[in-house]
Amino acid sequence: SKADAAAMIEDINAVEVLNGVRGAEAIDRNALVNLIMKLSDMIWRHPEIAELDLNPVIARGDGVSIADARIILDPNFST
Repeated sequence: SKADAAAMIEDINAVEVLNGVRGAEAIDRNALVNLIMKLSDMIWRHPEIAELDLNPVIARGDGVSIADARIILDPNFST
């Protein structure tokens, strides 16, 4: 749920950085929540995905970007 995704963000150890520190702007939390929701939906719809790695996810005040993504499929998955 969106509430769960927002709570996950709040549980980050350095959450204060997301609020903007040393003159940096706060991130667009809604965009990050939406990314988490979309990834969750993708994983739910595609059980053949064994691993998903996004590194880094760049969060800004006006959205998020993914610089690199890696998806590993389960070789034992069958429909």
